[in-house]
Amino acid sequence: MPALLVLDHLEVARGGLRILHGVSLSVPQRRIVAILGQNGAGKSTLLNAAIGALPSRGGIAFDGRPVEALDLESRVRLGLSLVPERRELFGSMSVEDNLRLGRFRLRGGGQAMLREVFALFPALQERRRDPAGALSGGEQQMLAIGRALMGEPRLLMLDEPSLGLAPQAVGQILRAVVALRDNGLSVLLVEQNARAALRIADHGYVLEHGRVALEGPSGDIAADGRIVDAYLGLRGATA
Repeated sequence: MPALLVLDHLEVARGGLRILHGVSLSVPQRRIVAILGQNGAGKSTLLNAAIGALPSRGGIAFDGRPVEALDLESRVRLGLSLVPERRELFGSMSVEDNLRLGRFRLRGGGQAMLREVFALFPALQERRRDPAGALSGGEQQMLAIGRALMGEPRLLMLDEPSLGLAPQAVGQILRAVVALRDNGLSVLLVEQNARAALRIADHGYVLEHGRVALEGPSGDIAADGRIVDAYLGLRGATA
């Protein structure tokens, strides 16, 4: 399967502190790739560097084209999209207006994409006139993902989409991610809920102190007790 995103020896430093140390990874087309690791491993930094929100050194290629010299806006136009951990919704605006903001770079097709988002997240259609600030945490995460989808990305990057959500909401979000993959979207997923991420991902990378400690098919990572104990701390967890 051809790679849509390739990071080649990516390095990021902030305030004189090196955060990523030569990270290399790839995201194939129509696949879910999970980035796992403890707090401070560099997972969110990796996503922000990939989309151009943070300066970096090393190679970044999207669909075979080098993009490391492009700014964030240019990378978004090519088809990269990031849903940050903070969601960054406009709480006083309606659900539908928040969704339409995700379409501002494109002309036409807004109604069709709105229908697709509502089909993926029926709860948003039911609350389309409500202010975003009145939504539950799970609904707000659906809205943040839906807004990103309105821009018709080719690669969706998600930063901790299950953070702070009830188990039922986590299940809804992750099932939606699988549906997006099955419909042809590539997904780069950062998650601390490693067990849940490995259940839906095709491939996984484990970061430790800004380096790739290991990688492999997600099933192999989840099944190896040594990996679980050493890097993910999942032994005995119920998540």
